[in-house]
Amino acid sequence: MVSQDCNGSVLELSAKSFGTLLQNQSLQVDHLLEHYFCDDNLTSVRRIIKVLCDCLGRGQKIILVGIGKSLKIAEKCAATLQSMGLASITMHPTDALHGDIGSIQSGDCVLACSSSGETEEIINLLRYLDNNDVWSVVHKIAVCRDSQSTLAQMSDECLLVPQKHKECEIQNGLPAPTVSSTSMLVVLDCLSLALSQAFRNGDLVARNKLFSTMHPGGSIGKKNQPNGVHSATVETGKIHIGMNELEILRAVTLNDWVEWESTITLPSKVIKSLYKNWASDQHTSFDRYLARKLFK
Repeated sequence: MVSQDCNGSVLELSAKSFGTLLQNQSLQVDHLLEHYFCDDNLTSVRRIIKVLCDCLGRGQKIILVGIGKSLKIAEKCAATLQSMGLASITMHPTDALHGDIGSIQSGDCVLACSSSGETEEIINLLRYLDNNDVWSVVHKIAVCRDSQSTLAQMSDECLLVPQKHKECEIQNGLPAPTVSSTSMLVVLDCLSLALSQAFRNGDLVARNKLFSTMHPGGSIGKKNQPNGVHSATVETGKIHIGMNELEILRAVTLNDWVEWESTITLPSKVIKSLYKNWASDQHTSFDRYLARKLFK
């Protein structure tokens, strides 16, 4: 049995590990941001939102399937969708094959949540759906980190959750799901809010009012906030062709968001990521490099 007496040096190392783990979580979220600020990757998000909107518009529902930690994240996502009036349920794949599959109706959308994309129980469920005419029109969307995984290949669409590092590489060999779970939660949260906006035809006031109606209890209900649309005020730097390297770096360092050529606004972290790529192969000035990358 390990002693419960933590001495000063152990506490110091543990506290440093805490900070390092926070940094790795932050880097992973940055990795997601960089991935989805590429228009090619956002195209798949547009398709997925359209499929889900059409499903809900027909009076059908979204079914989030997962196992282990992924199921817990799916449950949180379903609760978020329900709180905005969007029909959704969760389902354990094993329970599904023992009768719960009856909840799935033709026209529903199944979000198959698995970080690896290789969860056997979910694969078996999707295969069963494919092989039975009862569910001939069930739209399947994989939520996983690998577009070449079995689940992704079996699905109509794939909501990618790319992972910068495996847990064992940043947790001293411990493979406990942490950054993968955080990433799936972040991506599904963003999808849920984006879907709620699309389903209400972009009317955020109506969306917010419905959420308040659905949430009379707890501190949210007690606040009784107005149903308008509120946005945080953020400082936005301006960058453009003709600025030198240091001027651009100063703008992205001092501001969380930057506006390029008064045409597009994007997170400063995306520019920082592009700077790393440019610095390793400087064939042109940084401003010209940005122009090519942002308007390719």
